[in-house]
Amino acid sequence: KATVSVLNCHREDSRFTRTMDTKEFAELSKVLSHLQTVCTHVGCDVSEKIQIPQIVVIGSQSAGKSSVLEAVVGWDFLPRGTGIVTRRPLVLSMMRMTPEEEKQREAAGQPVKYAEFDPEPGSKDGRFVTDDFLKVRSEIERRTQTMCGAREVKNLPIRLVVKSPQLFNLTLVDLPGLTKVAVEGQSDTIADDIRNMALEWIRPQKSIVLAVTAANTDIASSDSLQLAKTVDPNGERTLGVLTKLDLMDAGTDCLPTLTGKLVKLKLGFIGVRNRSQQEINQALEMKKAQDAERQYFLNHPSYRPLAERLGTPYLTQTLAKLLHKHILAALPELKKDIQDVLEQCNAQLRQDGEDESNTPPETRMLHLLTSYREAVFNCLNGGQAAQASEDGVGRGAKISDIFNGYVRSLDKMKPIDDISDEDISLRISTSAGVRNHLFFQVDAFESLVRGCIDKLEHPSLKCTQYVHDQMNLLACEASTVFTKYPVLKEQVEDFTKKLIEEDREELDKHVRLTVNIQKARINTRHPQFFNGGRNVKEMLRSLIGGDAEGQVADAQAGSMPMPSHVDPNDDGRVADGEIKAVRNLTKGYFEIVKQHMQHSVPGSVMHFMIDSLNKRLNSELVKAFYGAGRGDEEYFEKLMCEDADVVKRRQAVKLLAKTLKESLATLSSLRTMTL
Repeated sequence: KATVSVLNCHREDSRFTRTMDTKEFAELSKVLSHLQTVCTHVGCDVSEKIQIPQIVVIGSQSAGKSSVLEAVVGWDFLPRGTGIVTRRPLVLSMMRMTPEEEKQREAAGQPVKYAEFDPEPGSKDGRFVTDDFLKVRSEIERRTQTMCGAREVKNLPIRLVVKSPQLFNLTLVDLPGLTKVAVEGQSDTIADDIRNMALEWIRPQKSIVLAVTAANTDIASSDSLQLAKTVDPNGERTLGVLTKLDLMDAGTDCLPTLTGKLVKLKLGFIGVRNRSQQEINQALEMKKAQDAERQYFLNHPSYRPLAERLGTPYLTQTLAKLLHKHILAALPELKKDIQDVLEQCNAQLRQDGEDESNTPPETRMLHLLTSYREAVFNCLNGGQAAQASEDGVGRGAKISDIFNGYVRSLDKMKPIDDISDEDISLRISTSAGVRNHLFFQVDAFESLVRGCIDKLEHPSLKCTQYVHDQMNLLACEASTVFTKYPVLKEQVEDFTKKLIEEDREELDKHVRLTVNIQKARINTRHPQFFNGGRNVKEMLRSLIGGDAEGQVADAQAGSMPMPSHVDPNDDGRVADGEIKAVRNLTKGYFEIVKQHMQHSVPGSVMHFMIDSLNKRLNSELVKAFYGAGRGDEEYFEKLMCEDADVVKRRQAVKLLAKTLKESLATLSSLRTMTL
């Protein structure tokens, strides 16, 4: 049975090797590696939206993680030492060189085994390429020291591509070793920092977790397996690796773990024998180390039956097979994610605009000023070109809502209700002075009306303030046409806000004047005041009772004073009927003024602020900016200097969009691949 199992294993691996040699998958691996690099340079936000399948290696400092990676690659290239040596994630992309590429490089006298570092984000240095793997180690150390100093850890990945005809197409992420105690010079939070970094890399569902554990430790307390379980509780995407099998106590082995009796992982466990420290010091070649590893498993009585499924070569093939299968399963969703981000890139490019450095700055300015003027007009007047605010409602619609709110607020105003009968009685008595009044006193009525009209000024000015605020926001929103040119954007915004402020001052003067005009003359002959005689009839009934038809005609003819109803037995106090009459008349006249203000104030806002701004922008904007600099190239160059951040963003987004299009084309052209 063991022999049959071994033969079946060889057949599976042979078929898998032929599948992995296909040009399609080699091209796919190359495209995904490049896409991953570009996403990292653009920003973590894109990396989160496009999750590319990869294998993330986690383990404690002493688990032998670096030795496993070097054995998989086949070269010594990782920094070594005591403490935390790996202090930045290392994204290692292994690529199998095609026979055609191998022949071309050999013909050109170029090495067929080489490593290539991607440029660091923000660095002006180009790609670093070498076939000397001692230089690879030095470059990793240099980049780590530059970003992290002597002791810190940072989640800024180093990207390394290794190419060789002997490699499988694999992407491995080497993370800092898990630790529990900070040593001298390290941050007190370093253990949590490394743990959080590892969680960030292994949390995505498209990541395969390679949990490395030393076999001579208690598997139940494995840091890597415990961490993997937090994001993969069912063990569906975690592969366990047991190192240092040769260092276990005599007479013991780890068969219970390898066979899944202690810890259940769907992908299982693979045991490896790394080079000892003495073998590393003696620079034992990887090929000889693999031969020694194979002999160890074949000669070990416990591991001999499993020898074909142990060791670094089997681990490498298993990782390649898993990643291959993972990528194929993720292709549909990956294509959709790429398409979504590509659409976002195109939208960003449309917002930033094309590079117009070859167009004369004065021509660009005139075009932008015209666009800004049209944007303001459209926002205020609506239409299909109207620009919505953050909540999706245009500024013009918001101003209309302010008008409606103003009208409703005035409808609720009933200031005469806040005045007591005692106060009204006092005003009537005061207006009569030392004389007994036989007729109704108009002075008391007008005093009350003017006091009520005064209360209309505050909500009216509040309305103009709200519109003023919306107009200022509109000036900022419409200025997005100048996004690329921050100097011009700021000056146009300030210019527009100055116009708005000037118009607002004139508007407030007009509103105050309107209120004062209404107070200046109390028009008791106003048709609505009589309301067909009903208001006066009610007043007369309150005063004299009975039929009041004749008195109405006298009031309409201008004879406003009317008989006063005074109780001869109340010591000259104002009668309740007279108080009620004055209250009703005041209320009726205030309603007339209130309706006038409800129509007048929104109309004044339209005239003094909205229409005025449109007219003044048409007549003054181009003159203030374009006309002021005519013939002065330096003036235009200063205002039309493009924002450095926009230039940088456009270049990055263009590169990302180009890479996304190429990736999408490659993914769409691949024929179906199966294992």
